[in-house]
Amino acid sequence: MKRCLRWSTIALLSLSAVTCGDSPSAPTPVPVATDPPATSTPPPAPPPATRIISGTVRAVDGGPVEGVMVLASGKLVARSDTDGRFTIRDVTADHIYVYKSPDFVGTAWPVPPGSEVKVDAKVQPSLVVVKGTTVSSSISADDLTYSGEYEDAYWESTYRCASCKQIRLSPFPIGEVRVRLRWSGPVPLDLWVGRHYEGLQKVAHGEPGLSELTVESANADTVLVGIDALARPGLTVTAPVSFEISVK
Repeated sequence: MKRCLRWSTIALLSLSAVTCGDSPSAPTPVPVATDPPATSTPPPAPPPATRIISGTVRAVDGGPVEGVMVLASGKLVARSDTDGRFTIRDVTADHIYVYKSPDFVGTAWPVPPGSEVKVDAKVQPSLVVVKGTTVSSSISADDLTYSGEYEDAYWESTYRCASCKQIRLSPFPIGEVRVRLRWSGPVPLDLWVGRHYEGLQKVAHGEPGLSELTVESANADTVLVGIDALARPGLTVTAPVSFEISVK
């Protein structure tokens, strides 16, 4: 039988051979490559907005302080100059911490919103009372506020000492102590006793007409003297209140 070869064209220009007299076979499908479906990728989050923070640092009831360390996000970013001024650029912090040891107590200060803002901070001169001695000072309207709401909280507690002085006890650790606070004037003072960054142990409130408080503590190293803004809302200091504190 005479055989002949016939070529036929199929889809996509492919060719298949068939034998004469036979029925042509169905063309073989040719796979067509397709692109995978596009997936939507969310755009990257914009970087935090940076800001320029400038300001001054001065002492409570005093003038500018030179050489104060200014920290933002836990990093040293500036030092105050001879006029107490500082400038920080390209930072994202919502608060700063000012500190100069051993002469002043470190404190945190909120940074207002905005790309270029100003922060005027204060630092409290350090006060230390040695066991067996007495230290004299005063509370004024210019004193700082120490609170469990702030980054510089001394104790894991709810408290707010307004127009307040922080006083460290020495030697450290001091162990069991009796803290006695005396003051003069019509404004009663309050006393907080605890261990730095650990726990508030005792709070005592002065009463009108009285001028002395005594608190015993098993293991304290820090006391605060001032006005309890939570227990006495609205009470303010209009004139300096002299006090003395002793530790036995």
